[in-house]
Amino acid sequence: IRAGYMELSIMPEIAWVEYFIATRQLGDFKNSDCAELILKTKRIDPKKPVQAEQVHGNEFAVVGIDNAGQQISGVDALITAVPQIPLLIRTADCAPVVIIEREKRIIAAIHAGSKGTEKGIVTNVLRFILTNLKGSPANCRVIIGPHIRSCCYPVDITQANIRQLRELGVNQHQIEVYDGCTSCEPELF
Repeated sequence: IRAGYMELSIMPEIAWVEYFIATRQLGDFKNSDCAELILKTKRIDPKKPVQAEQVHGNEFAVVGIDNAGQQISGVDALITAVPQIPLLIRTADCAPVVIIEREKRIIAAIHAGSKGTEKGIVTNVLRFILTNLKGSPANCRVIIGPHIRSCCYPVDITQANIRQLRELGVNQHQIEVYDGCTSCEPELF
């Protein structure tokens, strides 16, 4: 953790992706002034990120340059193959999941809580990437960020999402999982 940001060690072959998690130290991302400051600190134009409404479902949207600065209604995940389109997912105890198809340069940002996970949000997004965008499971790298873990919640969101990824051909070594728990680490989250 550096200056209130958590950066997970993305594999070197996908260094073209910048992925970060803002911690509690930076303030509440729901506060628009705070969100703008965080984005500017990371040199991201606050008018560019595309956000998912996050309704605890299993729907997603494919977004591009025309969606810059918009919140997409009724979805819990965003997919893009357009460079320089920041995707923004906000989570507390739900899992932020990022799928990167490194050859096609496709990125998906997913809000995967217990309801969305149960409804197959990760499966839906990955299946679309593999089928419609002609991605390959061998080229996918996945990050499952900080979320509530089974030590504090009766549903194992981590394993349920890993299972969805594995069922579509993503190998365990292609998945990076943040080991901590948002409920156990209130000073961070």
